[in-house]
Amino acid sequence: MSRKIPQDRFVIIIGAGKCGTSSLFEYLSSHPKVCPCSLKEPEYFSENKRHGCMSPYSKRVKDLNTSKTIIIDRYEDLWDYDETIHSYAMEASTGYSTFPHEQNVAKNIHEYGLEPKLIYIVRNPFDRIESQYNFSRRFSRADIITKYSINYSKYNLQLEQYRKYFNAENILVIDFDELKNNSFSLQRTVYDFLSLPDTDFPDKYPVVNSTSIDSKSKKRILTMQERNYIHKELQIDMSNLHVNYGIDVQKWGFDT
Repeated sequence: MSRKIPQDRFVIIIGAGKCGTSSLFEYLSSHPKVCPCSLKEPEYFSENKRHGCMSPYSKRVKDLNTSKTIIIDRYEDLWDYDETIHSYAMEASTGYSTFPHEQNVAKNIHEYGLEPKLIYIVRNPFDRIESQYNFSRRFSRADIITKYSINYSKYNLQLEQYRKYFNAENILVIDFDELKNNSFSLQRTVYDFLSLPDTDFPDKYPVVNSTSIDSKSKKRILTMQERNYIHKELQIDMSNLHVNYGIDVQKWGFDT
């Protein structure tokens, strides 16, 4: 059983889905002061996460990536945390930023007594929606545009849920483009956010859990009509994202 982990020693990558969370999780796991979760995506604080995840505080937790299920008594038991070595216990559950599908994640984390460092990755929403659809269509027949995919792409809306309970200085919002094109520099930014020693970087930065297309299938691309609809649905949220977090949404085609 893990030793007690201080309430402010958790790092939670809360999403967004198909924005590089698995890659960032692997990169940060290389730092000796970061203890990665035994299940990368435990969804411990989710209530309605798809594909069979359990309810909050359940002793049974299922990893979506491996379908592995373990029984735990406490959230802390997901880590082999050693206070003499580690500064943080880290996990990455993209279901944590799917409001209103998951309405109470931030509240659940707060009520559990945690004061975590939260990391959220944003991406060109058109690319994110395409990637989400092409990834999930292997086991789902949902349309490419749904209320779920639109809300999932309302990045400011998702962050608002956490601002109700956690201070802004404990939330880091990063751009997928930086993660993809300047991984080393981005990782230094994350180390600074976590006050970690600026050492122990990975030798390589591979893409983890990328969306692959079956050889018999063709990648689905949004039509211009679909892009116009998404743009209309997301414009206000994107403008707020720029104002509140300084994200350059103009490069995605949105007004600020």
